[in-house]
Amino acid sequence: MSIVTEEHVSALRAMLVEDLIEYELLVGRLKDAGRLHGLGTLVAAAFYEAVYRRFGDGYTIAEVIGFVADERTRFSDPEDDFDPRVAERLVCAVLGQGSAGGMDKETEGRAQLALLAGLIGHENLDEAGLDQFLEEARKVADASVERP
Repeated sequence: MSIVTEEHVSALRAMLVEDLIEYELLVGRLKDAGRLHGLGTLVAAAFYEAVYRRFGDGYTIAEVIGFVADERTRFSDPEDDFDPRVAERLVCAVLGQGSAGGMDKETEGRAQLALLAGLIGHENLDEAGLDQFLEEARKVADASVERP
């Protein structure tokens, strides 16, 4: 059985389409039911998929730094900001350069969510494309949980 449910997918979808009221409502329900963990697993898998879509095998560290810097400009509220070093380290770790080990999980999750929104936003996905992306991310999340 998967820890990632349709509720988790719906919550992430709401965040990615910037329906923050729906996102907060769904996250609140998941939290109240004690099932929030699956959302973190899905976000991590979606982040992994989105980073590979954006950077693949042909990237430079300067491109990663530039992307993170551009994404930080999207946030006018300092509370929404994220640590650029953490974000750069997360992207590089996904691409096989370094490790994200030892990071504070809340800081890591905050950076992943912020960057994920930007990564997906740059793809200009239609509804079907977003649904396909989320399905791929869910498969990756399920596979990561099923590994021994």
